[in-house]
Amino acid sequence: MKRSLHFLRLLSLALVGAGVFSGKVAGAELSTGDFLERVRRPVAAESYARLKGIMQHRPDGGRMETLPVALTVLIRRDGTRAELLIDSREGYRILQKRTGETSVEPFGTPLPSEPAVQRFGLRPTDLAMSFLFYELVREESGTLVKGIPCRVLVLRAPDRSEVVRVYVARSYFFPLKAEFYTSQEALEGDPVRTLETGSFRKKNDLYYAEILNLYGPGWRSRVHFSDAELGTPDAAAEERLFGKEKAAAPTAQQGGV
Repeated sequence: MKRSLHFLRLLSLALVGAGVFSGKVAGAELSTGDFLERVRRPVAAESYARLKGIMQHRPDGGRMETLPVALTVLIRRDGTRAELLIDSREGYRILQKRTGETSVEPFGTPLPSEPAVQRFGLRPTDLAMSFLFYELVREESGTLVKGIPCRVLVLRAPDRSEVVRVYVARSYFFPLKAEFYTSQEALEGDPVRTLETGSFRKKNDLYYAEILNLYGPGWRSRVHFSDAELGTPDAAAEERLFGKEKAAAPTAQQGGV
């Protein structure tokens, strides 16, 4: 990787956000709090992406389920707007402010009792990496993820519903893997869900997560974006990318999103 990289943060570890990560700041030398702040709020670089591909899910011993997926992302200095559409029917609008406040609104047809995101183990909020704004519990010993030195942070949801162990590239301030647990005590065991970036791809001087892997006890999922349009937005980008507002699904429940 180059000393200065433009990343389109899609959890894309699909995740959503953009930044310029410069080698001028040594991530290894920052305090835990300063390092986390840099990860949460990277130097802003406005960008957009239209990504298309497939989502796949296989339970242990079961058949593979494959659905088409599309993700549109617009990153401005004050926040990010995104729309995730699965199988041309199940849609989610994702809004994240610069403060980290994230909201998800279903749209399209009314969600089924078990939405695809729930079956596949993917939360729309994952795509905004909203877990980075959880409360800091502690920093653990660093390790390597795919040969890249990482700092390891443990974060807890405000409502204490889960704890996440995040592996962040030390020099690039970018999360490569996140492990989710039901509680702080459960950190000694296996995570209930793991999200990691399988590979990055570069286009128009921007990097995006081409493959996202998700897995947990008894199941595995993958998101593969094979078609990508990336660039710098102009004044009309929002209307061009998203068009007219779509009506939200009436009384749709977010169950598990």
